[in-house]
Amino acid sequence: MKKFSFIAVAILLLIMTACTSESKEKYTVEEAKSNGDLVIQHEASSFQQIRNGAVKASNLKAFASFQKSFNNNEENQLTIAYFDPHGDVTKSTLKTSGEEVTYINNFTGYPQLAKTTYTCKFLSVRNGTGLVEYCETSEGKRVSNALLFIVDKEKVREAGVEEQ
Repeated sequence: MKKFSFIAVAILLLIMTACTSESKEKYTVEEAKSNGDLVIQHEASSFQQIRNGAVKASNLKAFASFQKSFNNNEENQLTIAYFDPHGDVTKSTLKTSGEEVTYINNFTGYPQLAKTTYTCKFLSVRNGTGLVEYCETSEGKRVSNALLFIVDKEKVREAGVEEQ
């Protein structure tokens, strides 16, 4: 009887462990698009390849809307979903109070881009490159800019993003 009770308890513990350790479903590109995220899909791991065009962007109109809010001194928020070539995602957030831009960055795939919060004076796009500029990190370090994305400049124009 003791042996049966021990086996029953062991089986019950195994079932409970299996139920609590089920993996969460992966956040997908389609889900990010439907949530209104700016989606940046890197098709290579090398920054040089990304800079040379190994990247796709979706929902650039969401960025254009965020940019317009910033330029009109309105509050807004935008999630940037960065997907690596394997489909793994890192989410970062842009927020604006209308007076400044806060970039809560969790993505470290670009050179010199730290996982930190940047508080910045400007938001700009030049030749398909999105930047926040004149920033201070949450650690108090001043940085001239932080890279948001590099995408095809024609796609940027088609989405209505203002370039400086």
